[in-house]
Amino acid sequence: MIIRTLDNENGSIMVLVLMILALMTILGTSATTTTVTELQIVRNDVAYKKNFYTAEAAAIEAAQMVTDYTELDDLREAIPDWMNESDTYTSLTDDTNWGDSNSTTSSVSTTTSYSIIDKQLAKGASLDVSAPRDHELAVIGLCQTTNSGKVMIEIGVRKKF
Repeated sequence: MIIRTLDNENGSIMVLVLMILALMTILGTSATTTTVTELQIVRNDVAYKKNFYTAEAAAIEAAQMVTDYTELDDLREAIPDWMNESDTYTSLTDDTNWGDSNSTTSSVSTTTSYSIIDKQLAKGASLDVSAPRDHELAVIGLCQTTNSGKVMIEIGVRKKF
């Protein structure tokens, strides 16, 4: 009696089950990797939004402070020297400029500072020296944390002095 090995189907289910098991393992691994990545994205987004809104609150606090000044000279005394330079936006990125003497720590958070840039007369402002003139100011809010980075926001303010 000759045994035909091609017609023998014993064990074919085992091969099919192993192939399905391998496929399910690959799908499970990729789903886990995707979930971990999505969780990291969500954590980063939450941290960024928290820093963004904290920096915005500091900028709004500084804008409110600007409206409290009645004299331009008083405001200029409150502005750090480095904020009056021509390369102001370059020095904004230098972390050493955001020290104690160059900016004000916001009441919002200890990791939050603000400062003001005097951009001089606003475009379209009256040049009449006897009348109050519109000044354009940039209010900068900065939230800087060690774990979740740095967010800087600028708000434009116009005020008559």
